[in-house]
Amino acid sequence: MTVTFARATRRDVRPIAGILAAWRQETDWMPPASGAQDHRAAARLLLSRTTVTVVRRRRRVLGFIAVSGRSVQSLYLAPEARGQDLGRRLLEAAKTRASRLELWTHQANAPARRFYARQGFYENRLTNGEANDDNMPDVHLVWARAAP
Repeated sequence: MTVTFARATRRDVRPIAGILAAWRQETDWMPPASGAQDHRAAARLLLSRTTVTVVRRRRRVLGFIAVSGRSVQSLYLAPEARGQDLGRRLLEAAKTRASRLELWTHQANAPARRFYARQGFYENRLTNGEANDDNMPDVHLVWARAAP
């Protein structure tokens, strides 16, 4: 079945929040969030501060990427949408609009680190997490388009 990519709207806040909540709930090394309301607030904040692109099958949001300038703020997929090349396709769309992208992920997030490495990102810096919301060690990743 085909998927479509589109700019997120306010109607996408609830499904984006659901994707964030599902990831956090299934990730045992993350501290617990304080509820669905926080996920909706995070989704609204992303929509107000970044360009959010969603991937849909029919009308269902399967995932999203949030980009601000050359910074990837978020890239998440619903559990049932993983392994279908959708994350790569969302990231490739962002790469077409930038010559360099950067992002942060948690050091403990081995699947994300492997995914980004496959997409050409390199690990630029490790930190102890003092500067992130979760106070967890993180890693700064960078991708740069190869010179022609």
